[in-house]
Amino acid sequence: MTQLNSSQVSYLVRSGLNVVSAGAGKLATLATAVVAFTLLPPSGEAGTVEVDFYSTYDPANDPSGTPYSGYAGHLELSSDLFVGAGYDFGNPFGLSSFAAVIRFTEYMSTTGFYSGGLNSGNDPVLWMKGGTYDPFWGGLWAAGAAYGEILFDAGYNDFELVFLAGEEFGGGFGEAPYNLILSYFKPWEADPRMADGAYAYVTTKVAYEPVPDSLATLGILAATLAAAVALRRQLA
Repeated sequence: MTQLNSSQVSYLVRSGLNVVSAGAGKLATLATAVVAFTLLPPSGEAGTVEVDFYSTYDPANDPSGTPYSGYAGHLELSSDLFVGAGYDFGNPFGLSSFAAVIRFTEYMSTTGFYSGGLNSGNDPVLWMKGGTYDPFWGGLWAAGAAYGEILFDAGYNDFELVFLAGEEFGGGFGEAPYNLILSYFKPWEADPRMADGAYAYVTTKVAYEPVPDSLATLGILAATLAAAVALRRQLA
């Protein structure tokens, strides 16, 4: 639920008083607008992808590549950079081989199946969801293109990818270019639960105000408008 701030409350109260002076017939229209405003879903904006880089990892330690060592640095990247042609890590912080621990959050409006995936070139990537290993499409190490439909709960879903770059795997596996394409999860049209305007987007987590606060604000507005109507009747 969207929480109105003090300036928005003040504006709506002044609007209510103006409506009263123009005629109580417009009061219902204003009340409807207030309700609609408070029921808007969270706005979708490009979220942030957090990346930590380490210079050393263990390619023999399936599935995580841990222990990591040699922390090299941190990047905060727009989620938009990973779509289309994807994001080329190059040689971050001067590293020719590295473990990139990638974290992002998606907001899903509806519990159901969502389609998405990645293309990591020839570099292995470990997917994790909510801190739990999740073998997306046939293996803990995924390299190349991997796409499919996954069941998600409504709300925030946290993802962590471990992108390993380097020649330690042999046979050309893990070599440059170090490019990652993410197809963020979107409602899967074949799921009937997605027929009612379901949506999903990458977001930086925001602490939204709980429902009772929004309803309390709406109650204050309704009481104020009712008092204004009563005052007008007394003055008529």
